[in-house]
This record gives sequence, structure tokens and C-alpha cells, in this order.
Amino acid sequence: MSGARCPTPESFVPFRRDEIDQSIPERFRARVALAPGDIAVRTSTCEFSYARLDCWSDAIAAELFGRLGVRQEPVPFLLGQGPLAMATTLGILKAGKHYVPVDPSWGLERAADLMQALDARVMVTDAEFAAPLRHRFRKTRIVEVPGDCPEVLGPPIQVDIAPDQPAYVYFTSGSTGRPKGVVDCHRNVLHNVMRYTNALSIARTDRLSLLQSCGFSGAVSSMFAALLNGAVSCPVDMRAETPTTLAGWLDALSITIYHSVPSLFRSVMSTGRVFRNVRVVRLEGDRATRLDLELFRAHFTPPSVLANGLGATETGLVSQYFFGHGCAMPEAAVPVGYPVQDMQFEVRGEDDRPAPAGTAGEIVVKSCFLATGYWNDAPATSRAFTAVEAGSPERIYRTGDRGRVIDGGCLEHLGRLDGRARIRGQWVDLADLDVALCTLPGVREAAAKVIGEESGNPRLVAYYVGDGAPALSVSELRRQLADRLDAHVLPARFIELERLPLTANGKIDRAALPAPEPVRPNLASRMVEPFGLTQLRLCELWEEFLDVAPVGVHDDFFDLGGDSLLAMSMMSRVEEIFGRSVPVSVLLGAANIERLASALSADSRDLEGPVVPIRQEGDRPAFFFLHGDYLSGGLYCRELVRRLNPHQPFLALPPCGVDGTPVPWSYGAMAKRHLEAIRAIQPRGPYVLGGECNGALVAYEIARLLEADGERVALLALLSASAENVRCARAPWLLRAAGGALRLPPATQRYVLRRFRDFAAHHDTGSIRPLLTGLLRKRTVIAAEIGRLAGMSDSPELRDLDPGARRPGGYRERIREIYQQIDSAYLPGRFGGRVTLIWGREESPDALTQRDWWRTVAADVEVFTVPGNMQTKLTRHVGALAEVLDRLLERTLNESLVRDGTGARADVAGQRRG
Repeated sequence: MSGARCPTPESFVPFRRDEIDQSIPERFRARVALAPGDIAVRTSTCEFSYARLDCWSDAIAAELFGRLGVRQEPVPFLLGQGPLAMATTLGILKAGKHYVPVDPSWGLERAADLMQALDARVMVTDAEFAAPLRHRFRKTRIVEVPGDCPEVLGPPIQVDIAPDQPAYVYFTSGSTGRPKGVVDCHRNVLHNVMRYTNALSIARTDRLSLLQSCGFSGAVSSMFAALLNGAVSCPVDMRAETPTTLAGWLDALSITIYHSVPSLFRSVMSTGRVFRNVRVVRLEGDRATRLDLELFRAHFTPPSVLANGLGATETGLVSQYFFGHGCAMPEAAVPVGYPVQDMQFEVRGEDDRPAPAGTAGEIVVKSCFLATGYWNDAPATSRAFTAVEAGSPERIYRTGDRGRVIDGGCLEHLGRLDGRARIRGQWVDLADLDVALCTLPGVREAAAKVIGEESGNPRLVAYYVGDGAPALSVSELRRQLADRLDAHVLPARFIELERLPLTANGKIDRAALPAPEPVRPNLASRMVEPFGLTQLRLCELWEEFLDVAPVGVHDDFFDLGGDSLLAMSMMSRVEEIFGRSVPVSVLLGAANIERLASALSADSRDLEGPVVPIRQEGDRPAFFFLHGDYLSGGLYCRELVRRLNPHQPFLALPPCGVDGTPVPWSYGAMAKRHLEAIRAIQPRGPYVLGGECNGALVAYEIARLLEADGERVALLALLSASAENVRCARAPWLLRAAGGALRLPPATQRYVLRRFRDFAAHHDTGSIRPLLTGLLRKRTVIAAEIGRLAGMSDSPELRDLDPGARRPGGYRERIREIYQQIDSAYLPGRFGGRVTLIWGREESPDALTQRDWWRTVAADVEVFTVPGNMQTKLTRHVGALAEVLDRLLERTLNESLVRDGTGARADVAGQRRG
């Protein structure tokens, strides 16, 4: 990826590398000597020349030197942003001290904490803050500096200041833990100014905005890049500004370099002005988004550029990327670019080794010009800054930020490593979610937050500011967001705000985002009141579970903020209240009160039809999918179907027994029952089949039955279908031999088969003598196993689910045990078609091992891998899974396997709704 070039003024003079080995006051005095009458600071109401600012800072330096002497020490100051803060900064440095800005928004308690950490003898302030500071800090000298340059001055003080002497202590925000004081020296500050100057081609003709508050380290580059290059610094005290006044100020002062965090930039751009004087828009301090690029193009004119960069208090400017008006829009994160002079970065994985290109990891910065460390915190300094090698001046700083390197060494910033939240056991990056929310139609700004962590029920809430267009329904927002994100990242609630709360530094203040109100969101469905006692009690239950009221009978459980785990809990409560076992999968087709109330009113055998049409529309061949989820109802299919081609009909077949009816003993017997339901919809092939886990094994048996009937299976997609039992290829012979010799009943034969499978995992199946000997010696164990399996019938169907279903959740415990027994005894037979195996990269055994096992029974086997394990590929990585499935379904269609003259396209229009 390549960006634009930064426009360079004719008056630009590069900042030379040999000019960093001096103090900041020395460099400043040299600029004053070159053009003392040039304007150094300009506001809406006043301006100060370089000579006047120099005199003003000299007066402050003399005052501090007279009080404190020659000792090097920190001098905190509490001032609003403006000319006085700039003169004070220079004055503290000229006195040989290191300045410590205290932001007025922090409050006196935090200021007291910093004073204690610094052991500071004085606090510098002005008339606005002097009285409350004197009241709070009775043992600290409060130095009130003059609000303007004194008329009479003595000779300036002369203090020797070494380049490696501390220049400042900037305290971090504390958003990632306890605030730390970052210390840096004059040489490093000048090097950072050099990087900033040369990257943006800053010239004496430039006018730089200074919107950052004094306590924000971003002010270092904005202020010193102007004052140490002979340019004009234009400070603003943001406490008194609005987006409208800021926009007018940008025009009135003819700002040429605009610098702020992205959220403040968006606020200013909301005024609709076009800014023709700005040649560089610099965004830093938070993640820029595609929206920021669109705003830049709409409100600035060529040849201006947008500079997106990476920096930190501990590093200064690290990288830079320029976007011009003709640059292509990035598809994902907005790049932060390539390293600037004397800075290097790399992305490291969890093993602390460089991550491959395109792989996310922690951003690590390497340079000789990193901050010197943390104030009075050697352990934290040692953890964050490490030497590259003994004797080398280069050090490494671990940023704690996530990123990845893309084309040609360009860096993308992906948010904080610790800016993640764990939802239902899975990590969510809030910054990634913010970016995705901002891509939705009608959304101008957005931020996400986790609520409910204290109660152990964390949930994601999305806050957004509209762009003035009619607001989309929550149903539509969820649908569009589901196309961009994994299922576990979808927010439970969407809340529209007039504006997002900001911190004093202009960043989004997540802590200030309001708690959700328990009101019904703006849904696609209209509000329909419940009818009858069953619907009324269900509505009350949903309102309790989802903290939303009122709930209509057509409202979707998931659009109201529900998820699969909440659905499970809710259905357990339904069983307790109504005394009936209801399969969770009744929510697959329509997750609303009307559907659930109908299920509760129906005969047990009608609670769930043999086929649940999750999507009926579409001209593609119907995809019959056995979801295999006998515990949670296969609710993952909802998100899977969202991501498939909208023309793809998707018909789910729930596992046998989830409705309390008898369970066929074998997968082959289940296949016969399911095939009847499939043929009632599609009498002739070719067929498109799929399944997950045990459902995939049943789908395999359905394919074998169809093949035996002379039908063609166009696609057999098996997700996480293990063929490990093929290691028991000698088992039928063993059972015949052992059954004849020991007269074993069928239940015990199944036990022997399981033992044989376990044995085969560790031994050569060609040698069965040790197994037979062990079984003969353990006939008492076999007898005990027969007793344990006494509840199992030797008939083709198990008929013991109904008694267990009398207590809430009872059938789930029993059905899990039965399916595990069936699975352990399953031995796949021969199939003459192609098996398409889809396997998670984190599943064990790996995909290639499974492929080899399937090749012993299937004529052709192909393998596709997707991220995740057996669970996460259906939740966190469901998008990747859907992409693979969609590609396979498209391939099947393109191969014209369903257009072979048989008229086999499925007619899904008249299907029975489950």
C-alpha cells in the first residue's frame, strides 16, 4: 500500500540530525534570534512575538530559579491551554527544571496524588486556580505566574542544561492501569520534534493548531514543532469551545496544520464547513476510521493530505501514513504507515517472535530515542523498556497495542491489547467493534461498552450517533453488523445518542456512556400485545430476562438482546413455569413469543417438525443441514444462514429425540427417519446435504442410503465429523468371534466395540490377543457395564426419554448420554461419492489425520480448514465457516449437478414450517 506525498512549502528548512544535541531553551533562543518580531503565539484575541514570549518565559524562569535554586526537580503547573501555559513550560525548562503539566479537568484529588508522587516543592498556576490550590495544598508553595509579559525585566538567568537532562514528566491517563509518569530528556524531545518537522515539512509560514490540553502528551509535538521552527502556534482552551466555534476559529486563524484525536476531528467536521487553508490534517491518539477519510475528502481541498500516525508518550512519533484526495480507501483498518527517521517497529506474536505479515500481534518499537523511563518506578521501566543487546543504545518498548504489518512494511493499528473484553468466554476487541459500527449506514460515530461484568453476565452495548438520516431499526443494524462481524461480537443492545461523551483529551469516554434504559428498542416488527395467559406469561418472562419492556409477541428474542446462552436459560425457566420440556430449536425458525406459545400449546410430537426452514426463499437447490446440536437447539444456524448467499434456501433437521420422542439406536436408523422428511420436500436428487458433529455422521448415512437407491448426492459437507472409529475395522470380526465364544448380548457387544476403539488408539489393531485376554479376565467388569446399561433396550429405538423429561432439563442429561453411546459404537460404511470435510484448525486430531481416516471408507475426500475449534468455528469464526460453505454451494451450482434433466430443483415455497 502506498500513500500520498505531504505538500512542502517553499520556506521549509529540514530539522538537521546534529541539532538535537542541545537543550530545548537553546534551540528556542536560536529561533528568537533569527526573527524576534515574527509571531510565535496567536489566539482569537491576542498574539505574542517570539521576542515577547522569550521575555515572558525568562521572567517565569527567574521567579522559579529564585525560589528553588539550581537543583534539578519536577515543577508541576496547573493552567488552561494558552499562551501562559506555553510561557510557563519554557520558563520551567529555562530554570533547569522539568515541567509536569496537570490538566484542570483532573480535579484536585488527582493533582494531590501527583504532587505526592513527585514530592514537588511548588505548584505553578494562575489567578483562576490559585485560591483552591492554596486551600488544598497548605504545605506546598503555590507560585502564581503573571498573566502577561512584565514590562521591566532583569537579565535572563543562565543555567547549564545538558541534552540528556530530564525535560518533562507526563502522566499517562491511567486507562490501562495506575497512571505512570513518563520521563524524557531534552535530546529525545528535540529528536521527536525533528521527526515531526521533517515528516510534515513544517515551515515558518505554517500555523499549527494546539488543541490538546496541557496534560496530554500530544501537545509536545504541536507546541514545540511550531516554536522551534519559527512557525505560529495557535492554542485553544477547549473548555470554552464548541464544534461550531472551533470550525470558525480554524478559518479565522488560517490554520495550515490541524492536529487532534479523531473523535474531536469528527465533531468539528459535523459543522459542514470546507477548510481551504489547511494543508495537513494530522490524527493521532486514537484509531482513525474510514469515516475520518471520508470527512477529510469532503471538508478539505487538494493538495491537502491527511496524516495518520502512531505515537505514544513513551515513544513520540513512530510512523506516518499520508492520504490524499486520490488515494484508494482502505478496506479494513486505516494504516498508520511506515517508520519515521531513527524509529523501527515490528509486530510480535504470543511467542515474542516476529509475527508473519498479515498476522496480528503486539506492536514493539525499537529506537535510541525512547523515553528514559517512568518516574520513580524502576520495575515498570524495566518491564516496558528493554535493551536490544548489551552495550547498544537502542532499546525496545512494548506498546501494548495490537497491529499487523501489511503491504511493503506498512503498519495497521488494531487497538489496545488490553482494550478487549471477555464475553461468554471469548475475547472482544472494543476498538474493532467501534470501527465496524461506524461502517453502518446512518451511523456517524460509535463506541461499544461492556456492562454487567459485576453480576457475572457481561453484555455488549453499542452506542452510536446518527448522521441525520432516518434511523435504521435495531433489527437492520444487527443484520448489517452480522455481515461484518463474528456472532459473539454482536452487541446485545443499540443505543442512539445525540453525541458521544469525551474525555478532557478529546477521546471517547466509555465510562461516561449511560446505562441502557429498560425500554423496547426500535425493531423492524411492530408492537403486538400478548393474547391469552400463555403469551402474557412468556412476555413477562422475556422482559425479566432481557431487561426490556414492553415485549411484543412478534419481537425477535435476539433483536431484543438475547443470545444462545440466554435462550437456554430462558427455556429452562419456561419448563419450570409450564411443566413441559420444549426444545430450544423451536426458536430456530421464528424466535418470538407467538412461536414459543404455539409450541407450548401443541402435542409433544408437534413441538418441532422434522425440518425447520430457517430460510425458504431462493432459487438455489435446498441445503438440508443436520445441525447435530441436541442440547442448544442449533441456534448457531441463525448466524450461519445470515452470512450465506441470500438466494440459498437452508433447511435444518434437528437431531432425533430433542422433542422427547424415541431415539433410534444407530445413526443409520436416524438417517432413514430423516430421509423420509427430506424426500417429502425433494422427492428426487441430486441432493445437497450437510451436517455438524453427530449430525454430519447422520448426513453421511443419508448419503449412503441415497446412493443405494441410485440417487446422486451433489454435495456432502461434513463439519467436525470424526471417522476415528474406522480404526476398529476388525471390530465386526471381533464381535462375531467374541459374541459366539462368550455369548455376549448386543449391549455388551457395544461395550466391547468401545473398548476395542480405545485399544486401537494405542496399539496395532492387527494384534487383538491382548484385548481378548483382558476382556476374558474382566467378565465382572462387563457384567457391571451390562447393569449400567440396563435402561437401554435392544430394540432399534430407545424409549426411555419421556420419564426423564418430566423434570426440567432432565431429557438433556439423558439425551447427551445416549448420543455419546451411539457415537462410540458407530462404524462408518462405504460410500462411493465425495466427502467434503470442514475442520477447525484447533480441533484434534488434525484435518489431515481425519482425511486419512475418511479415505478408508469414502471414494473421494476433500478437506477445507477454518479458524477455531469445534465450538468457536460456529460462534467466533462463523463468518469464515459461512464463506467456505458458500463457496462450496456456489461450486455445486456452477457444476450444474442439479440441472441434469431430472427437474430436481427443490420446491421450497410450499414447505411445512416447523
